[in-house]
Amino acid sequence: MSYYGEPSLSKILIVRLSAAGDVIQTTPIARQIRRQHPDCHLAWVIERKALPGIAHNPHVDEIVTIDSPEPRAWLAAIRRLRKRFDIVVDAQCLLKSGLLTRLTAAPVRIGRQDARGGSRRCYTRLMPTHMNQTYISQQYLEQCADLGLDVDDYVPELHLAADDHQRAAALWQELGLEGRKPVVALIAFSAEPTREWSADRFAQVGDLLSERVGATCLVPGSKAEVSRAEALIARMQCRPRSLAGRTTLGEAAALLSRCDLAIGADTGLIHYSLALGVPLVCLLGPSPLRNGPKADTAVTLASPCKFRHCQPAEKCKRGEGRPCMDEITVEAVVEAAEALLARGRQPRGATQPPATRR
Repeated sequence: MSYYGEPSLSKILIVRLSAAGDVIQTTPIARQIRRQHPDCHLAWVIERKALPGIAHNPHVDEIVTIDSPEPRAWLAAIRRLRKRFDIVVDAQCLLKSGLLTRLTAAPVRIGRQDARGGSRRCYTRLMPTHMNQTYISQQYLEQCADLGLDVDDYVPELHLAADDHQRAAALWQELGLEGRKPVVALIAFSAEPTREWSADRFAQVGDLLSERVGATCLVPGSKAEVSRAEALIARMQCRPRSLAGRTTLGEAAALLSRCDLAIGADTGLIHYSLALGVPLVCLLGPSPLRNGPKADTAVTLASPCKFRHCQPAEKCKRGEGRPCMDEITVEAVVEAAEALLARGRQPRGATQPPATRR
């Protein structure tokens, strides 16, 4: 029986507004709530920009979308959510998500002790936190311990629209990728620049994989990253295909699902890769070790650093830039990539990870 008693479990709301990777990391909560409490009404409130991560999630009964940063959009969401839910879980634990949680007026509002921005006062229950989980999704499952969720069921999931797959198939054909093996996605860009690896090193990796295993490289990116994608491609001897500015987030994910390997830092599309079962190499710099994707088909490369983890706005205690990213070598990335490509795509289901490499 739940800590809160069975009558309180009829209506549950997940608050995870953004960003793309964080939303995907939160999906195990929805899956476990559905498994443990199959008869509950489960809703999720999210910002429009991160919606592709859950738009077709079969475990969620209702999605409340905040369409813009304008106050009227937030007020509309609050009106729709207020006094409807028995339990609200704020997996984001920032001021904006905390205030939204508080304004639902739910009798049980679950946050965490590491909640930031003054949001701690918005919750009726603060769950303990620590940093030594296998994968970050376990933090959110532990936050819901009183709901009886299984913390070992932590691999995220992503369900895409048929239209996204159809558009991806057309682009795949247009780019001349049909029949090419292997296809490697170089996920070189991040919303947080301190997590990025250098463009020169990405170029070297792409060229070496093209030379050694005949890889064709894809460079995904947003409209704002078109020029950066072009600059990266100009550094390379092989002939990568650029997706920058040509896809929606859902279409990019559908294209990613067709790839044989993804290489990138701790950013949204790398966590999408894990959810889609795409073999991946994650280059982990200032983020906590738990942020590295964990599965039989995932390798996380991280340099040893006693100061990990760092907040994006912090100046590195070791000097200029991010030495922890610079210490991840081209050779290590190529070695990990070749090993994963030699194994090929594996069936989904196994979650026991290889050790994080340092």
